[in-house]
Amino acid sequence: YSEEKREDDQTNAEKQKNEEELFEEQVQSAPALPYKQARGYIVKKNYEVPASQYIKLESKADFDKVFIKASTIGWKGETTNIDWNKQYVIAVLQPAVEQFVSIAPTYATKQGEEIYIRYAELEGEEMTREYHPSMLLLVDKEYNGNINIKKRNS
Repeated sequence: YSEEKREDDQTNAEKQKNEEELFEEQVQSAPALPYKQARGYIVKKNYEVPASQYIKLESKADFDKVFIKASTIGWKGETTNIDWNKQYVIAVLQPAVEQFVSIAPTYATKQGEEIYIRYAELEGEEMTREYHPSMLLLVDKEYNGNINIKKRNS
């Protein structure tokens, strides 16, 4: 392990810490972003989760490429209605796993053209089949902006 490598690691760690602090400052100083969490949808089995692990969906056609109603696999709860004329969806997605994972927003704010969302994950019991953990936030189109999402550190 070289001295240069150690210095690079320290520089990268400091840069990441600075980015994290800046994100927190932006989020804490901005007004809350109104949203509603959507329920009753699951990620299609063969959907390829993007590297960013989040997507913005602005039409039913785009949404239907990623999600299906959970009732197709026996879910008995109510499915949240999405009004595509007034709302868009911010979806946080994870690669397929065989363990229950709950993803929930810890806060969402908007400052200027920037939307900041922080979320947490809670791991649960093993499951008998794979699925993609996801979180769907419905946001009114009047609150459109560039999306910045980070997972909360434990």
